[in-house]
Amino acid sequence: MRVLTVVRNFGQRGTQRVAENFSAAYARLEHDVRVLAFEHDGPRHGNYVEQGVEVLPAYATHPEEALRQVRTFEPELIHIHRSGVTNARETQLLAELKRPHNCVLETNVFSRFDPEADAFIDLHAQLTLAGLFRWQCLEGGRSRGVGFYLPNLLNYEVWAPPAPEAKARWRAQLDIPHDAVVLGTIGKTHPGLAQVVEEVIASERKSQVRVFWVAIESEETRGLIASLPKIVRTDCRLLPATAEDRTLAEYYSLFDLLLHWSANGESFGMVLAESIAVGTPVVMPLQLHRDIGGVEVIGHEEGGWIAGSSRRLAFVCRQAIAALPQLRQNVHRAQARHQQEYEMLAVASRALVAAQTTLARGVHRGQLAEALQQAGFKVFVDEDWMSELTSRRLGARSTFEALLFRGTHNALITDARRGVRALRLARRVRS
Repeated sequence: MRVLTVVRNFGQRGTQRVAENFSAAYARLEHDVRVLAFEHDGPRHGNYVEQGVEVLPAYATHPEEALRQVRTFEPELIHIHRSGVTNARETQLLAELKRPHNCVLETNVFSRFDPEADAFIDLHAQLTLAGLFRWQCLEGGRSRGVGFYLPNLLNYEVWAPPAPEAKARWRAQLDIPHDAVVLGTIGKTHPGLAQVVEEVIASERKSQVRVFWVAIESEETRGLIASLPKIVRTDCRLLPATAEDRTLAEYYSLFDLLLHWSANGESFGMVLAESIAVGTPVVMPLQLHRDIGGVEVIGHEEGGWIAGSSRRLAFVCRQAIAALPQLRQNVHRAQARHQQEYEMLAVASRALVAAQTTLARGVHRGQLAEALQQAGFKVFVDEDWMSELTSRRLGARSTFEALLFRGTHNALITDARRGVRALRLARRVRS
């Protein structure tokens, strides 16, 4: 099959990483793959070339030549990786690319329904079942295409537990005692994490447990550490920034727990899946008013523990430190589940099956949804399943966040908010 990957740029964020992984998997499955990016900035350009994927001219700077080469290529599957939020530039490109003889599949990172681009998309891949539930609530039967569950993928040849020597080497390099507990953080984080770190380190010190917080060096993490009292800062460490996956795997293995609190929640959470892949359990809060797919990826009491709310995060983290032996045993269950669901070639093969099913059946919604179900895809999630997912946690959930959850999963409210934003933008343009 001729496959065209479409992505914003070649940066280091999770969406760009997944776009690269899908392209590499399609190529390894012996399909003809090319990539079209809006801009060519970022370090991943060379990775595509190394894996035999041809990079087309940047659409933002050479639109006519880029489209000419796409038309010559005649892709059968166009796989676009996007946030799902309305974007005029993406909609314009999709209108140019969509043809009766091809299948447009979007990986919809944040499970948003985009009424402007919907006419040009056949398949709306959602990264988790929680994401699929949100998307079906927001589209409310209006979509021309079909939403279905297709997760992000991981290369488990890279994301495997490193040798024990790597953990000892990094501890020695960072001057961390061998018997200390290491809480690690990777990626952008909520500003409130500093307060959680302070509470955990101070509380555990009273119990004669030495706890260190380790993060990758950035302007954000330097600022968080600077905000802490001096007595806590002495037990904080920074790791060198890296784009090498194998080095990141060693970082995860250094941690006893991944302490994760994202300001926007996690629609999937590559850092969560990567941490579990190397055997490090995760502690994270349930944020019902944000994206909650990461809760599904972790699995409470499998890949780690879920705090009922962010206010309970420090308490749950201290409980997890006390229960580390049990958490390390439990994480193997999540590892086995992940390797079945997220393995690189298996997920890419599923995407190809979905595209072939679409091209065989056309795009009639009812027929296609039924055909995908017969092919083993999940195309619907009910509210009982969501209730059961959010019930697996430590501590009570936030009542306020539960109310906001209803709003963020309601098509009428979401459409009204979209209209308000459009009016504000129009006023700014006029002024």
